[in-house]
Amino acid sequence: MTRNLLILFLLTISYINIYAQRHREPVAFKDTLKTPADKADSALIRAVFSEILAHGESYSNLTYLATKIGGRLSGSPEAQKAVEWGKRVLENYHPDSVYLQECMVPHWVRGDKEKGIIIPGGSGFARPVNICALGGSVPCPKGGITAEVIEVHDFKELENLGRKIIEGKIV
Repeated sequence: MTRNLLILFLLTISYINIYAQRHREPVAFKDTLKTPADKADSALIRAVFSEILAHGESYSNLTYLATKIGGRLSGSPEAQKAVEWGKRVLENYHPDSVYLQECMVPHWVRGDKEKGIIIPGGSGFARPVNICALGGSVPCPKGGITAEVIEVHDFKELENLGRKIIEGKIV
């Protein structure tokens, strides 16, 4: 039954896509139900939707993915585990075929733990701060970075400061 629902769902999505391509102006969905066939299709979509809500495994799959596999940074072992797990889940639904397509995946490895120290106003009093590099960041030079710190609260504030003010600073 699950396989039939999957096929039906894919056919329904295809039908909606073809319909959308033929109508350039946005149309409210209820306005598209003019013929008996449209109404039958709508009833079928509703039945598929209701079946998925009542017996679907989306939430349990998402829970497993988030709690058992964990974070999936691009190129990480967890990302590969998630791909293999997803393939197994799809295969359990018994479609005609499931395959993985090769693709290039960027891979970033966190270097040594970052350390930050702030010396307010040249007071000589060093205060350690927690910092964390974002994925894909380039490493700092061996001697670290020394620069004025500018604190911003959101991207709008950053944009308003302008490049001239923030260039060469730690934001």
